[in-house]
This record gives sequence, structure tokens and C-alpha cells, in this order.
Amino acid sequence: MIKERIRRVKRVYEKIKDEVLGDSYVRGVIKELKEKIAERRDLMIRSGMSDICRRCEKEEGGSCCGRGIEEKFDEALLFINAILGCDIPEFREEERSCLFLGKDGCKLLVPHVICINYICEKIERGVRKEDLSKLREIEGDFISLTFKLHEYIVKKWIF
Repeated sequence: MIKERIRRVKRVYEKIKDEVLGDSYVRGVIKELKEKIAERRDLMIRSGMSDICRRCEKEEGGSCCGRGIEEKFDEALLFINAILGCDIPEFREEERSCLFLGKDGCKLLVPHVICINYICEKIERGVRKEDLSKLREIEGDFISLTFKLHEYIVKKWIF
């Protein structure tokens, strides 16, 4: 269950956060990852993608961030969000929505790859092809960095 994983991650984070944040490899990847997070967020806002998602969720009932998606998250991915400073929620705001969905979108800085990869028809029709192409490029780097950090954490701190 996701709530058990979240609680375990929070306990482990409190015990080893200084060691993890003191690791030079982790610091380097996190620096790059934060840059990609900012690039991705900026492009999503500038391209209108964020507005399309917000309208769909609030006015049309949404579906992308539905209840149950949170079960895809493993402990290492949740841990990455913790070391990035996310306050990982244990209670959902909307009963039909993902545990991590807040009023302003995803509460996590590093979502699951399934959340990153999915582009609905509304986005495909409403966002310029050039912006979608650039978004995919940024997300490729984002996913690669997340994967590297995920694997490093799993190997070094055994999640």
C-alpha cells in the first residue's frame, strides 16, 4: 500500500538524509534534475499545457491523475521527492484523484514515468508541435537523470 511506503520513506529519510544529501554524486544529479524540473515546468506553463490540464481536471472531471496512479510509485522514487524537499502527502484532496494531485497540479517534483509520458489528445491538439517536441527532449533528460539517481539510491541505500 502506498501509505505504508510513504511512512517508511519518511522514517528512512529522517535517519539517512544527511548522509544522502552529503553524497557528491547525489548532489550533482539533484542539481541537474532541478534544472530540468524548472525547464519542464516553465515550458508547460508557457505552452499552455498546464492550463489545459487544470481546466480538464476542474471543469471536465479529468482522468489522467485518477485514483490509483499513486500505487505505481516505489519507495526510491518517493525518497527522491523527499530529498528534493517535497512534503509527500498521505491524504488525498479529492477522493477520485491521485493521492499526489493538489489544487495546483502534482505535489511531487518527480512524478512516475507513466505520468510524464502520457499526453492526451487535448494537449496534442492544444499545444504547438514545437513545444511538444521540446518538452519531450527535456523530459528525456529528466527521465534519464531520475533513473540514474533512482538506481544509485537503490544500490547504495537498498530500498
